[in-house]
Amino acid sequence: MNAAHTHHEHPSQNTHATTEQSHTHLLKQYAPTISILIPLILTILHQNYIIRDSMLLRLITVLPPCIYSGIQYLILFSNIKHHASKSVLHSLLALAFVSFSVILFICATILLAYYEWSQEDFYSFSTIFSPLLILPPYLLSTSCGLAHNNFQYTSTDSIDILLDLLILLYITITAAVFISNQETTWSLYSTIAFAALLFTRSYTESHPPSAKFMPLLSLWRLFALLSLLLITAASYATIVYSYTLREESKALCFS
Repeated sequence: MNAAHTHHEHPSQNTHATTEQSHTHLLKQYAPTISILIPLILTILHQNYIIRDSMLLRLITVLPPCIYSGIQYLILFSNIKHHASKSVLHSLLALAFVSFSVILFICATILLAYYEWSQEDFYSFSTIFSPLLILPPYLLSTSCGLAHNNFQYTSTDSIDILLDLLILLYITITAAVFISNQETTWSLYSTIAFAALLFTRSYTESHPPSAKFMPLLSLWRLFALLSLLLITAASYATIVYSYTLREESKALCFS
């Protein structure tokens, strides 16, 4: 009698897969908050003359938010390319996400290699620029299932929606401050508060929406998506414009 050959997974394989999923889950929970706090802590130390300006300091300040945001946009791009329908809207979103990621890495290179930093630059980056980099892709990846054909909102819990609205409001205010180029005294404290809010939001569980919430959630996810894309595009355009003005001013000074 021929024995049937069946494939049995080794227990170590299951353990490895479980461990990998656990590490990925922990990365999603901690990475956004840590990427905001690292530049913030370094800025506080720099303002109090505990550490001096150096290329290493700039590297540690710039890379965490830029790497997190750039990778997150690439993940959004990959999810849309592999799971969404080939509609014009999804193609435009995929193009926007990969463009944001490329612009981020270019901006990081410029900030590290060509940009002369002052003490005010460290403060502006950690309290305004860094959250503005991290929060839009975070909110897009946690709140809107963009890979679905109907852009499903991934939670119906009232606390989650309230937290997402607060994050979106904070992004809007931060973008307005950044575009208007006005320094504020509350930026440091608000960044610390919203880092804690982001940490809290990362621990909430997502649930698929029920049918009775769909009309309201359809309006919300459309508003959130358009707002985040417009804010991100306007912020990146302002970055390029500010850098161009600064280079022109330097050229006039040396001419």
